[in-house]
Amino acid sequence: MILKKPYAFLIKYFRIINIILAVLAGYVARRTYGVITFFNDYVVNNYTGNIYKGFSTEYISPIFYLAIVVLLVGIIGITLLFIYKKKPTKAYIASIGYYIILIIFLNIVSGALISLEKTVMTAEAARIYRDLSLLSVLPQIYFILLFLFRGLGFNIKKFNFDKDIKELEVAEGDNDEVEVTFKNDGVKLRRLIRRFGREFVYYLKENLLMAAIFGAILLCVALYFASKSAPKNYDKTYKQGVLFNNGEMSYRFEDSIVTNLDYRGNKFSDDEYYLVARVYIENNSMDTVNLDSRLFRLIYKREGIYPSTDKAANFSDYGDSCFDKTVLKDSSRSCLLVYRLTKKQIKKNYKIKIQNGTAYSQNVRVAKYNYVNITPAIIENIITQKEVKAGEELSFETSSIGNVKIKLSNPLVTTKYVYDYEFCNDRKVCNKYKNVINIDYTLNNKVLMIFDYEFSSESKWSLEKIFELFSKFRYKNDNEYEYITVKNVTPKGLKNKIVLETSSKIKDSDGYDLLFVIRNKEYIINIK
Repeated sequence: MILKKPYAFLIKYFRIINIILAVLAGYVARRTYGVITFFNDYVVNNYTGNIYKGFSTEYISPIFYLAIVVLLVGIIGITLLFIYKKKPTKAYIASIGYYIILIIFLNIVSGALISLEKTVMTAEAARIYRDLSLLSVLPQIYFILLFLFRGLGFNIKKFNFDKDIKELEVAEGDNDEVEVTFKNDGVKLRRLIRRFGREFVYYLKENLLMAAIFGAILLCVALYFASKSAPKNYDKTYKQGVLFNNGEMSYRFEDSIVTNLDYRGNKFSDDEYYLVARVYIENNSMDTVNLDSRLFRLIYKREGIYPSTDKAANFSDYGDSCFDKTVLKDSSRSCLLVYRLTKKQIKKNYKIKIQNGTAYSQNVRVAKYNYVNITPAIIENIITQKEVKAGEELSFETSSIGNVKIKLSNPLVTTKYVYDYEFCNDRKVCNKYKNVINIDYTLNNKVLMIFDYEFSSESKWSLEKIFELFSKFRYKNDNEYEYITVKNVTPKGLKNKIVLETSSKIKDSDGYDLLFVIRNKEYIINIK
C-alpha cells in the first residue's frame, strides 16, 4: 500500500483549507450567538421563554458539535504543517485550546437547558450563562479573521499578500511516497509490523504535543457520546446538617429525634413512637411556595412512610409542622416533619426520600430524587437535669427550648392576694390603686402561690408560655409523690411577680416542688 505525506496537499490547498475553516468558524460563532440570544431574552422577559420538550437541541445540536470537531481536525492539520515547516504556530495552537474549551462549555450549557425544561433557572444563573456565552463568542471573531486572511493569502502582521504561500513552498520530501507491502511470508510481515510500530512510536515522540491534543479531542468526543447514550443516575444522597438544592428550594435537615414522649413528658400509647425531623427550608424562586410534606417520604424496608399531619402539636418544643405552610420568595423558615413508627421500626439511621422533578434518560422520562441520611437521638425516659432551691437560678439550656433562665423567690401560699398597681389616663395623669386576686369561691380546694421572679430568654419562649406548657407541682404525701396541675393567673398590671393557682393539698403535704418537664428533661425547684 502506497501512502503519501500530507504536507504537499496541505500546501497546495492551503488557502482553500483556511477558507473552509473560516466558514466553519463563522457557523460556530453564529450558533453560539443563538445561545446568547436565548439567555438574553430569558433575562429580559422576567426569566420566561418558549421552553418545550427537546428545545435545547435547537440551540446546541449534534451538528454544532460536529462542526467544531471538523474545525479542530483542520486546525491540527495546519498546525502540523507549520511545525514541519518551522513556522509560527501560536495562533493555531491557541485556537485548538479555545475550541476544546468551547466544547466543554457547550456541554454544560446543554445540561442547563435540559434542566430548564423541568425547573426554573435562578436569576443569577441565567445572567452568568448569558455573560459567559457573550465572552465565548469574542475570541471566535479573531479566529474567523485569522482563517479568512490566511485563505486570502494576507499576512496579518505585515499586510503583504502571497507571502504566506511563498514561505510554504513544496519541498522534495513533502510529497514522498511510502511503500507498504504485505506478502505471505510470515517472518517478513511480523518484521514489517514491528518496524511500523517503532516508526509510529518515533513519530509520536517527535509530535507529542499534537498527538496529545488530537487524542484528547477524540477522547472528549467519545466520552461525550458515551455519556449521552449511557443511562444516568440523577439521584443524590446527603448527610444530616448539609444544605442542598432541590429544584427551586434548598433544604437542610438540622436534627432529628425518635421518641414516645410528648412535649410535657407524657407517654403516647403502647408501641407508639414518632420520628421528628427539623428541616430548614429556603425558597430560591420568584414566587411564594406552598409546602407539600408528602414529598418527604421516610424509607423503611422499601416502604414509604408519609409525614403525619395531625401530630406535630405534640412536639411544639421543637417547632411548627411543615404541613400546610408557605415560604415567601427569597425567604426561609424551619419546620417539623413527623413520622409515626412502631417500636420494631426504631433503628439508628433512616433515609428520607425527596422528589426532585424528572429528567430524561435514554429518551425515557424518569423521576429524580434526593436522599437524606439522618441519625436521630432516641428519647424514651425522663432524666432530671437540674434541681435548685427557691431563690436560685434555673437554666433550661440543655432542653429543646434553649438558653432560658428563671429565678423564683419568696414563695407565698394564700387564698387572696392584694397588690398595688398604677393606672395612667389619656392625659398621662397616673394614680395608684389596689386590686385583689381571689380564687373562685366555688373552688375550696384551690390556693394561690405567689413568687417574685427574674426571667431571661434568648429564644422565642416567654415566661407565660413556659408555665402553660411545661409546669406542674409535685407534693409528698406518706413518702409518695403526687402530681397536680398549675394555672398561671397573673394579672397584666402586676409586675415582677407571678401568681399560680393550684391544689390546696400542697398546704398539708410533707413537702412540694415546682417541676418543669420539657419532653425528657426534668427541672426542679424545691419550695418546701
